[in-house]
Amino acid sequence: MVPKSILHLFSRAGFGMPLTGLHQNRSLNQSYEWLWQDAVDFTPLQVIGKDEKYTTPDFMNPKVGEVLSRQQLIKDLNFAWLNRMVSGKAVLREKMTLFWANHFACRSGNPLFAQQLNNIIRKHALGNFKTLLLEVSKSPAMLQFLNNQQNRKAHPNENFAREVMELFTLGHGNYTEKDVTEAARAFTGWTFNREGMFEFRERIHDDSTKEFLGKSGTFTGDDIIEILLKQKQTALFITGKFWKAFVSEKLDANRINLLAEKFYQSGFEIEVLLREVFLSEWFYSTTYYGALIKSPIELMVPLIRDFKVEFANPNVAIGFQKLLGQVLFNPPNVAGWPGGRNWIDSSSLSFRMRMGRILLNDEIPDQLPKQEGDNNNAFDVQLIRPKQKNEANLMHCITHFKEVKDDQLFDALAQWMMAVPVSPALRSLFRPVSSINDRSVYIKEVLMYLTTLPEYQVG
Repeated sequence: MVPKSILHLFSRAGFGMPLTGLHQNRSLNQSYEWLWQDAVDFTPLQVIGKDEKYTTPDFMNPKVGEVLSRQQLIKDLNFAWLNRMVSGKAVLREKMTLFWANHFACRSGNPLFAQQLNNIIRKHALGNFKTLLLEVSKSPAMLQFLNNQQNRKAHPNENFAREVMELFTLGHGNYTEKDVTEAARAFTGWTFNREGMFEFRERIHDDSTKEFLGKSGTFTGDDIIEILLKQKQTALFITGKFWKAFVSEKLDANRINLLAEKFYQSGFEIEVLLREVFLSEWFYSTTYYGALIKSPIELMVPLIRDFKVEFANPNVAIGFQKLLGQVLFNPPNVAGWPGGRNWIDSSSLSFRMRMGRILLNDEIPDQLPKQEGDNNNAFDVQLIRPKQKNEANLMHCITHFKEVKDDQLFDALAQWMMAVPVSPALRSLFRPVSSINDRSVYIKEVLMYLTTLPEYQVG
């Protein structure tokens, strides 16, 4: 049986332990090294090819037909990314891509820009935060989303500069309004061309002297980024967000300060932060088992993977994301999804607890997705039954557990699926093992039951 510590590692650094992983006989350190090596190579998400018309679109004034076509391409991107996570390959890179995509939350109606930004994040997800920050900040998707196209000498637009400090580096309350104004002047001239490439336009850049975070100079946007990365507060802010996403909602100031110092001293190498957390002894304290509520994507991915669900229509997978409250490529706002207990409300909890049963029985939920204000209407999908059935297949589960004795089968399945033990009271509610007539039916019933439990909602 795989040790609980390794299941904990795969839960946080990936999307849970796939069945194939249960065969491996690796130590904790070997398991981490396997996760790292498996994720080292970068493979871009490629839905839009270089030779397609969207490499040279009319970005600002698409025709009606083009709008519909773009919306479909963004749906295709959504499904392609979901499938990457489900594939079980490079899960550490996929998990970090998901984390950074929420840190640098951005919506773009242009599929080329959306794909570009996802690949920037994907490429540098395990690399250096400075490089990641610079490339994200210069991406057409982010420049457009945060209005830096309108940021010009004598008419500065502060939106981009404010969010770079508040959401990407220092955090709220660690800069002044004057810093925002001065940084906005420095970012004038940062724009992009019709081919989707970053451009610095000197004629609209304010090249006069600025005062920023106690320093003075004729700063450009690159200088502002450099100054922000000199601040230890940036390392502290990033580390705190990482802690809440990968360790616990409950902050530990002493440990976060130590991690942030090492992250800062490394020059913001993300690998250092990952190793300091995932290879530490304290991370495997039972205090942290089940200490995080799974995000909707963290809930969906292992269910689709482990139940081998094949969607007859990708819109069904997108509809499930809407019902759960997390649609890839469509964060609610520039601050991203707040996570934690915000994932749960009476409506979403009901659906979360029925998700396993719905997937295994090819049911169509009777709930309607929430209306989410100004979100991208590319994701307004109707949950109607496709002409072909969605397929789930548990044969691999039945084969994997065939040697397990009947009276140990429930516990073996629970040990694999759950971050924390099932309480004796809930365990006793399931029908006794003596009633097994068909192991395949019993396994399906156990899996459905486990996914309805409150314990399954945490990782």
